[in-house]
Amino acid sequence: MHFALMIVVAVATVASFEAVGSILVIAMLICPAATARLLTDRLSPQIMISLAVACCSTLAGYFVASAVPALFGVSSVSAAGSMTVASGLVFTSALFMAPKHGVLAKFFAHRRLTRRVLLDDLLAALYRRREEGGGSVDRNDVPSLAPGRAIASAVPEALRASLVVSSHGALSLSDEGVRRASEIIRRHRLWEHYLVESAGMRSDHVHAAAEVLEHIGTSPPEGPTQDPHGREIPR
Repeated sequence: MHFALMIVVAVATVASFEAVGSILVIAMLICPAATARLLTDRLSPQIMISLAVACCSTLAGYFVASAVPALFGVSSVSAAGSMTVASGLVFTSALFMAPKHGVLAKFFAHRRLTRRVLLDDLLAALYRRREEGGGSVDRNDVPSLAPGRAIASAVPEALRASLVVSSHGALSLSDEGVRRASEIIRRHRLWEHYLVESAGMRSDHVHAAAEVLEHIGTSPPEGPTQDPHGREIPR
């Protein structure tokens, strides 16, 4: 299949050199397939979408090259160049607008992930303060709970979701906030236990790794009752 595909591509490329030129052939080969790859992860739809993009770009490019210049009293322009431009425009649109792999989709997904991570960090920090007997935290002291992380920016969202309650400028976890925070702390401490007992890491080197892994949405129903530092793992 590999060699058959290479032979077909080579024949199509060489046959197209005289028709459209060596540089435009590269764009015509790449743009339809790259567009389809941005729109789907499955092979069969990729082949069908790339064929559709190639055909539509060819028809649109030929129409623009022949009909549009005539409206302005100008002779037709290069059909091959116009087809390539049309194919490039379709690819550029997919690059930005594709629902999963597009630039905009990735941008908004990254923003959502960042907000969720900051919210998790805020709840976990308040839970640890609660474990220490702190109860509530002054809103101005929230940044000190997790130096170097902008968890204070998650306070408004936590208040809207009723995960945190505010009383006279002091923040504390609501009942739902305690439940959500205990899940995060459970994942964090289970990961610490795993990294020490199964991965062989030192107990004073696992906190930073667990800070990342705790955001993975998994929480086994059973497990150890204490982390490597002797702290209780929430049930």
